[in-house]
Amino acid sequence: MPQGNNNPSYLPQVFLTNAYEQLNEFKKLSSNNIRTLMQDFYKIEKAFKCTLFTGNNNACEGLVELI
Repeated sequence: MPQGNNNPSYLPQVFLTNAYEQLNEFKKLSSNNIRTLMQDFYKIEKAFKCTLFTGNNNACEGLVELI
């Protein structure tokens, strides 16, 4: 009967390996989400400044669409 999977020290290693892989995936998702949020913020900021300084109605409409 193989004892590789029943070895008491083997199970924590597998658990830690899986947890580490899941943590790395979470970090990637978080990094991508932050990057997307920052890109959206810069688009809104640019539209706001354009509207504020030019009084351009088209820029104002673009800002409303972004929000």
